[in-house]
Amino acid sequence: MKYLLPIAAILLSACSPSPDTADDQSYTEKTKDAPMPNIIVKSANNFATTETKLRLAIEEKGLKLFTVVDHGAGAKSVDADIGESKLFIFGNPKAGTPLMTDDVQMGLELPLKILITSGMNKETQIIYKDIAESAQNYNINGKDQLLGKISENLNALATAAAAQ
Repeated sequence: MKYLLPIAAILLSACSPSPDTADDQSYTEKTKDAPMPNIIVKSANNFATTETKLRLAIEEKGLKLFTVVDHGAGAKSVDADIGESKLFIFGNPKAGTPLMTDDVQMGLELPLKILITSGMNKETQIIYKDIAESAQNYNINGKDQLLGKISENLNALATAAAAQ
């Protein structure tokens, strides 16, 4: 019994957050040295116009739009409001398959995704991941040129959708 109190104190101190992970720090602060995987582009247009422009840009690039997930409608279905928010899932199997041939886990990143959101502040934003940066987490070899081209295309799609 006399050892129970010291053991409990040791266990509690081991479970306590260290100073660098104290509760008053935000997640962003804890990971501030980590690379930022998302690229955010502010649109000069309202949500509907940005959506229309993105659809047109995807079509003009010859990409296949697989589906659009309406997160805003999903939130409303559970009596919540996140503003307008749609995730566009699209791609080109001719470009994506060689990446998955190197590492099938790239399937977690592909097909490509762009999120358009107006959020609660009604400022329309286009958000996507840098595919070249994401690919660094996988065993992708000798595909820098392909990854660069895909990144350029994502940037071009976001730019086209955001332009007035």
